[in-house]
Amino acid sequence: MRIQIGARQTMERLEEMLDGAMDGTFEEDHYNETELSRLESGILEIQPVKQSLKPLLEGVAETFGPGAGEKDMTLECVLPPEEVLCRYDRKWTGEALGNVVDNAIKYAPAGSRVRIRVREFEFYVCIQVEDQGPGIPEEERARIFGRFCRGGQVQQEEGVGIGLYLARQILERQDGYIRVSSREGEGSCFGLYLPQSKEA
Repeated sequence: MRIQIGARQTMERLEEMLDGAMDGTFEEDHYNETELSRLESGILEIQPVKQSLKPLLEGVAETFGPGAGEKDMTLECVLPPEEVLCRYDRKWTGEALGNVVDNAIKYAPAGSRVRIRVREFEFYVCIQVEDQGPGIPEEERARIFGRFCRGGQVQQEEGVGIGLYLARQILERQDGYIRVSSREGEGSCFGLYLPQSKEA
Protein backbone atom coordinates (compact mmCIF):
# COMPACT_ATOMS: atom_id res chain seq x y z
CA MET A 1 0.00 0.00 0.00
CA ARG A 2 1.36 3.41 -0.95
CA ILE A 3 0.07 6.62 0.55
CA GLN A 4 0.30 10.06 -0.93
CA ILE A 5 0.54 12.99 1.37
CA GLY A 6 -2.36 15.04 2.73
CA ALA A 7 -2.53 17.97 5.17
CA ARG A 8 -3.94 16.37 8.36
CA GLN A 9 -1.49 15.83 11.20
CA THR A 10 -1.79 12.72 13.37
CA MET A 11 1.05 13.20 15.84
CA GLU A 12 1.14 15.95 18.44
CA ARG A 13 4.88 16.56 18.16
CA LEU A 14 4.92 16.67 14.39
CA GLU A 15 1.87 18.93 14.32
CA GLU A 16 3.75 21.40 16.51
CA MET A 17 6.70 21.36 14.11
CA LEU A 18 4.53 22.03 11.07
CA ASP A 19 2.48 24.77 12.74
CA GLY A 20 5.66 26.53 13.82
CA ALA A 21 7.14 26.28 10.36
CA MET A 22 4.00 27.76 8.83
CA ASP A 23 3.72 30.74 11.15
CA GLY A 24 7.46 31.42 11.29
CA THR A 25 7.85 30.77 15.03
CA PHE A 26 9.51 27.35 14.85
CA GLU A 27 13.28 27.38 15.24
CA GLU A 28 14.42 23.88 14.35
CA ASP A 29 17.98 24.06 15.60
CA HIS A 30 17.00 25.67 18.91
CA TYR A 31 14.22 23.13 19.42
CA ASN A 32 16.49 20.17 18.65
CA GLU A 33 19.22 21.43 20.97
CA THR A 34 16.71 21.95 23.79
CA GLU A 35 15.16 18.54 23.29
CA LEU A 36 18.59 16.92 23.09
CA SER A 37 19.70 18.55 26.32
CA ARG A 38 16.58 17.39 28.13
CA LEU A 39 16.92 13.89 26.69
CA GLU A 40 20.58 13.55 27.67
CA SER A 41 19.91 14.84 31.19
CA GLY A 42 17.11 12.34 31.73
CA ILE A 43 14.41 15.00 32.14
CA LEU A 44 12.52 13.49 29.23
CA GLU A 45 11.88 9.77 29.34
CA ILE A 46 11.44 7.47 26.37
CA GLN A 47 8.75 4.83 26.93
CA PRO A 48 8.61 2.20 24.17
CA VAL A 49 5.47 0.07 23.99
CA LYS A 50 4.24 -2.61 21.59
CA GLN A 51 2.27 -0.93 18.80
CA SER A 52 1.71 -0.74 15.06
CA LEU A 53 4.09 1.21 12.84
CA LYS A 54 1.33 2.46 10.53
CA PRO A 55 0.29 5.60 12.49
CA LEU A 56 3.93 6.64 12.85
CA LEU A 57 4.66 6.30 9.14
CA GLU A 58 1.47 8.04 8.09
CA GLY A 59 2.05 10.91 10.51
CA VAL A 60 5.61 11.54 9.35
CA ALA A 61 4.62 11.31 5.70
CA GLU A 62 1.72 13.73 6.11
CA THR A 63 3.87 16.19 8.02
CA PHE A 64 6.82 16.36 5.65
CA GLY A 65 4.91 15.91 2.41
CA PRO A 66 4.20 19.64 1.94
CA GLY A 67 7.90 20.49 2.26
CA ALA A 68 8.74 17.90 -0.39
CA GLY A 69 6.04 19.32 -2.64
CA GLU A 70 7.55 22.79 -2.38
CA LYS A 71 10.73 21.38 -3.94
CA ASP A 72 8.77 19.49 -6.60
CA MET A 73 9.86 16.28 -4.88
CA THR A 74 7.88 13.10 -4.26
CA LEU A 75 7.66 11.77 -0.71
CA GLU A 76 6.46 8.20 -0.98
CA CYS A 77 5.51 6.03 1.98
CA VAL A 78 5.18 2.33 1.19
CA LEU A 79 3.12 0.67 3.90
CA PRO A 80 3.50 -3.09 4.42
CA PRO A 81 0.45 -5.17 3.36
CA GLU A 82 0.08 -6.60 6.87
CA GLU A 83 0.27 -4.87 10.22
CA VAL A 84 3.79 -4.62 11.62
CA LEU A 85 4.22 -4.47 15.38
CA CYS A 86 7.33 -3.41 17.24
CA ARG A 87 8.30 -1.72 20.49
CA TYR A 88 8.82 2.03 20.28
CA ASP A 89 7.91 5.38 21.76
CA ARG A 90 5.68 7.00 19.16
CA LYS A 91 6.49 10.63 19.95
CA TRP A 92 10.26 10.24 20.15
CA THR A 93 10.55 7.81 17.27
CA GLY A 94 8.54 10.30 15.22
CA GLU A 95 11.20 12.86 16.14
CA ALA A 96 13.99 10.54 15.01
CA LEU A 97 12.33 9.50 11.76
CA GLY A 98 11.30 13.08 11.09
CA ASN A 99 14.90 14.26 11.38
CA VAL A 100 16.04 11.70 8.82
CA VAL A 101 13.20 12.48 6.39
CA ASP A 102 13.74 16.22 6.81
CA ASN A 103 17.43 15.83 5.94
CA ALA A 104 16.58 13.75 2.89
CA ILE A 105 14.22 16.43 1.59
CA LYS A 106 16.60 19.26 2.47
CA TYR A 107 19.67 17.83 0.73
CA ALA A 108 18.18 15.99 -2.26
CA PRO A 109 17.67 17.90 -5.51
CA ALA A 110 14.37 19.27 -6.76
CA GLY A 111 12.36 16.75 -8.74
CA SER A 112 13.79 13.73 -6.94
CA ARG A 113 12.10 11.17 -4.70
CA VAL A 114 12.31 10.23 -1.04
CA ARG A 115 10.87 6.84 -0.16
CA ILE A 116 9.94 5.46 3.25
CA ARG A 117 9.43 1.72 3.53
CA VAL A 118 9.61 -1.11 6.07
CA ARG A 119 11.64 -4.31 6.17
CA GLU A 120 11.18 -7.04 8.76
CA PHE A 121 14.00 -9.14 10.18
CA GLU A 122 14.05 -11.83 12.85
CA PHE A 123 14.75 -9.51 15.76
CA TYR A 124 14.24 -6.03 14.32
CA VAL A 125 11.94 -3.99 12.14
CA CYS A 126 13.77 -1.54 9.89
CA ILE A 127 12.28 1.73 8.63
CA GLN A 128 14.25 2.70 5.54
CA VAL A 129 14.48 6.24 4.21
CA GLU A 130 15.93 6.33 0.70
CA ASP A 131 16.85 9.52 -1.12
CA GLN A 132 18.39 10.54 -4.43
CA GLY A 133 20.67 13.16 -2.95
CA PRO A 134 24.41 13.74 -3.31
CA GLY A 135 25.37 10.73 -1.22
CA ILE A 136 27.84 10.62 1.65
CA PRO A 137 31.58 10.16 1.11
CA GLU A 138 32.90 6.95 2.67
CA GLU A 139 35.23 8.84 5.02
CA GLU A 140 32.28 10.77 6.49
CA ARG A 141 29.86 7.88 7.10
CA ALA A 142 31.40 6.77 10.38
CA ARG A 143 31.00 10.20 11.96
CA ILE A 144 27.72 11.62 10.62
CA PHE A 145 25.86 10.43 13.72
CA GLY A 146 28.15 12.46 15.96
CA ARG A 147 27.04 15.65 17.64
CA PHE A 148 27.42 18.81 15.52
CA CYS A 149 28.69 16.82 12.55
CA ARG A 150 27.78 18.07 9.07
CA GLY A 151 28.91 16.59 5.80
CA GLY A 152 31.19 18.57 3.53
CA GLN A 153 28.67 18.50 0.68
CA VAL A 154 25.87 20.15 2.71
CA GLN A 155 27.69 23.00 4.42
CA GLN A 156 25.72 25.54 2.42
CA GLU A 157 22.41 24.35 3.94
CA GLU A 158 21.03 25.64 7.23
CA GLY A 159 21.49 23.51 10.34
CA VAL A 160 23.96 22.75 13.11
CA GLY A 161 24.27 18.99 12.67
CA ILE A 162 22.47 17.43 15.62
CA GLY A 163 19.48 15.82 13.90
CA LEU A 164 21.15 12.47 13.19
CA TYR A 165 22.84 12.46 16.59
CA LEU A 166 19.45 12.96 18.23
CA ALA A 167 17.97 10.18 16.09
CA ARG A 168 20.75 7.83 17.20
CA GLN A 169 20.21 8.66 20.86
CA ILE A 170 16.46 8.05 20.59
CA LEU A 171 16.85 4.68 18.88
CA GLU A 172 19.59 3.42 21.19
CA ARG A 173 17.42 4.21 24.23
CA GLN A 174 14.82 1.87 22.78
CA ASP A 175 17.33 -0.96 22.19
CA GLY A 176 17.46 -0.02 18.51
CA TYR A 177 20.06 1.54 16.25
CA ILE A 178 20.53 3.50 13.01
CA ARG A 179 22.70 2.70 9.97
CA VAL A 180 23.40 4.27 6.60
CA SER A 181 24.48 3.00 3.20
CA SER A 182 25.37 5.46 0.47
CA ARG A 183 27.02 6.03 -2.89
CA GLU A 184 28.30 9.42 -3.87
CA GLY A 185 26.17 10.94 -6.59
CA GLU A 186 23.45 8.28 -6.20
CA GLY A 187 21.85 8.95 -2.82
CA SER A 188 21.66 7.39 0.63
CA CYS A 189 19.54 4.89 2.53
CA PHE A 190 19.12 5.31 6.28
CA GLY A 191 17.83 2.36 8.29
CA LEU A 192 16.14 2.94 11.66
CA TYR A 193 16.01 -0.39 13.53
CA LEU A 194 13.44 -1.07 16.26
CA PRO A 195 13.00 -4.26 18.31
CA GLN A 196 10.61 -6.77 16.75
CA SER A 197 7.45 -7.61 18.69
CA LYS A 198 5.84 -10.85 17.57
CA GLU A 199 4.50 -12.14 20.84
CA ALA A 200 0.74 -12.18 21.33
